[in-house]
Amino acid sequence: MRGPDGGAMMAAGAGIALAGAGGSLVGDGLDQMLTVGTIDPGRLASATVAGGIAGGVIRGAFQGRTMAAGACHSFDPSTHVLMADGSTKPIKDVKLGDEVAATDPETGETTWEPVTRLHVNQDTDLTDVTVENEATGTRAVLRTTSKHPFWVADRGEWVDAADLQPGTQLLGAEAAATPRVVAVSVVPRTGEMRDLTVEKIHTYYVVAESTSVLVHNCGVGGTAASPPVLLIDSLRVPNIARNVQDALNAGHPSVLNRTTNPLKIKANRSAACAGFCGPGSTDEYPFASTVQGGVGARVRGVPLAEQRVQGGILSRFYKLNNIGPGDPFEVKVIK
Repeated sequence: MRGPDGGAMMAAGAGIALAGAGGSLVGDGLDQMLTVGTIDPGRLASATVAGGIAGGVIRGAFQGRTMAAGACHSFDPSTHVLMADGSTKPIKDVKLGDEVAATDPETGETTWEPVTRLHVNQDTDLTDVTVENEATGTRAVLRTTSKHPFWVADRGEWVDAADLQPGTQLLGAEAAATPRVVAVSVVPRTGEMRDLTVEKIHTYYVVAESTSVLVHNCGVGGTAASPPVLLIDSLRVPNIARNVQDALNAGHPSVLNRTTNPLKIKANRSAACAGFCGPGSTDEYPFASTVQGGVGARVRGVPLAEQRVQGGILSRFYKLNNIGPGDPFEVKVIK
């Protein structure tokens, strides 16, 4: 988040309690950030006493974001990625820790590297790259963004999708099946796109039908900042905290991506809570306001008072950390 002067705003310490009884800390922190672009720890300390830090529900760690929505190069969610076992998987189905094929194009080293970050972006600079497998003559289209770097084999450098030229040779996973650019076209539309951050060798292969193409990942050198952290206090909201922890233990992701589409949020909530008969108010994880929400979410009945508090807290967390559509954040439960 940035202050009125455009400079990045920092918070003292690793995290700041955002909610106490009466929400005075939240209000004071918001007022300070929105008016002067900084946080006075002294003022926050007095607000904490008044609001009751022991009653804090969630703490937001101002640790930065992976990238702003649309800033990361991306691919259509249905685009397949070459996995470590030789299979392919739609990029939207790739999970943290999955191993993908990665090649250092300068040394020729190919290895399997884990995915360390998932990216969901709303992009407007969409570009279609038509490639041909020179071994089979098969043609297919990769739907990407104009700034996504492709390795150009005959030039030995990374080139953005929009700058690729017909006839350019790319790098495929199989030496006998060199991919060649046939056409590049800018597409005037907006869409949800996906990208990955890969450990160590920061590349992966996208696959169009039978043609694999080496591309760069998002987050050069693995230096992308950690996402903001949403800490849920089990002493203040025990039922919600228990539901979230149970979901995490069951394998649901701790890093989520926000969605602001009201139809998507409504559909996620309906799908997650279908068949729930109570008692209590429905609480689901992953949250309905995230890309990961919906079918398969863990649902628990919780007191309505907890639900109301959590809803307000999550809304403030999004605002304070400037989390937009597709932006990632991490969820942790504290005792």
